Amino acid sequence: MLLQIRDGLRTRNAQLMLAPFDRSRMPDAQLFEQQLRSFFSHTETIRVHLNLVNATTDHENGTADVDAEMEADLGDNVVPLHKQARLKFSAVLEGDKWRLVDVQPRSFFSTQP
Repeated sequence: MLLQIRDGLRTRNAQLMLAPFDRSRMPDAQLFEQQLRSFFSHTETIRVHLNLVNATTDHENGTADVDAEMEADLGDNVVPLHKQARLKFSAVLEGDKWRLVDVQPRSFFSTQP
């Protein structure tokens, strides 16, 4: 799932990045998708590194803590945006497959410092 998210960010492809998410269970999924599309439209290139720090499960629920670092070129000779954060992904088990249902902080995926 993290590889899909990374690849979606690097290619600025919202559908690829959102593929691991069950948006029917995700709070404010449409708003998050709009936020991603806006973020991608304001960036020329994105470099990202995701490092899984911890993952836990409790029956059908799981969480993953991920150290994330991103540099986004905003174009027009603007200094690239650099961000670091610990992202918390929440997941649910659907059959035999895990699906993400949230990520926090969502502000990591924006042009705001």
